[in-house]
Amino acid sequence: MTGARLTIADAERALFAARGLDSFEALWSTAAARVEAGNAARGGSSTVALLELEAPEGTRRFYLKRQRNFNCRTPRHWLGGIPVAQREWCAIQALARRGIATLEIAAYGRHHRRGDDRALLLTRALDGHQDLDAWLHDHPDRAARSRLAETVGALIAALHGAGWRHGCLYPKHLFIARDFPARTAANPLRLIDLEKCKRIRRPRGGVRDLDTLFRHCPALDATLREQLLASYIAGLGVNLDTRQLAERVARNKR
Repeated sequence: MTGARLTIADAERALFAARGLDSFEALWSTAAARVEAGNAARGGSSTVALLELEAPEGTRRFYLKRQRNFNCRTPRHWLGGIPVAQREWCAIQALARRGIATLEIAAYGRHHRRGDDRALLLTRALDGHQDLDAWLHDHPDRAARSRLAETVGALIAALHGAGWRHGCLYPKHLFIARDFPARTAANPLRLIDLEKCKRIRRPRGGVRDLDTLFRHCPALDATLREQLLASYIAGLGVNLDTRQLAERVARNKR
């Protein structure tokens, strides 16, 4: 792909047009406050910023990821690669088609010239959600935690059963509705940061996700982990018990 292209979600098209943000260059150059230190790797750079726009119904918040020469190789693009943001954009769409809740895309664009490959991904802020560590800190109730563990297990099972692995499932990449489990919305849990999300041939190829989550979330104690694993097994429909799966997770760590 050469030149600049931008795809805007229908729900945001009028808002962006009214603010003069309906072109790649306008979104690329718009002022927005960075929310984390930039990432310089892969021979390029990647930044994330918070973009707030006033709309008739109030302020609308988006996260704007901007990348320059921040590419990865894929089986279809093994030579020059594609922007990591494009891989994430494709993964979000693929998982959405399988009913797995992730980020909501507001816009994606790419401007590709020799030696200068720029991409941007704009997603709606997950207001009303918090990451797993923060949710567990704020919700000591045992029954609520048990329900969450079961729901997380089912979500990860759905991900792996669909033939995908998150690839970096830290607690900060799993967002929970603040009022879960009372929340009645269809998607109280969401997976974010799908830059490393990849296809897997068999569900067992996703065991690394469980290992990563357990190692980085000590608040998931032994009982909660067992409940999560039981829900995961039920979701996948595999012939294992929680002890056998826990052993597989432990072997993966070694």
